[in-house]
Amino acid sequence: MKIYIAGKITGDENYKAKFGKAEIELIRKGHTVFNPAKIPLNPQWTWEDYMSASEKMQKICDAVLFLSDWEDSKGARRERIHACAWGQKIFDSPYDIPDIVSSKRKYSPEKMTVRAKR
Repeated sequence: MKIYIAGKITGDENYKAKFGKAEIELIRKGHTVFNPAKIPLNPQWTWEDYMSASEKMQKICDAVLFLSDWEDSKGARRERIHACAWGQKIFDSPYDIPDIVSSKRKYSPEKMTVRAKR
């Protein structure tokens, strides 16, 4: 499943670690993750520019994981409205999201490598 992560970014010094932890958990469960915390900072971008880029990421996803602080974020509240309008599955905890890989083939983000075609 393609899952977008939503939560408070603006004003949270630890947002990258918080989003990163959720991303790792979802990857271990076998999902494709869209993490807006990985959008590079650009001093020329406005808040609306970031929301526009994030919206494009969210729109192609099947589901949205809302981190515990989402209600404290104007952007995440907007993403919740979009998730409902677009019929995306909504999760409030990574532990509510089912694994899609067998327990024998769990992915480890630390050990992921890309193999070249022969």
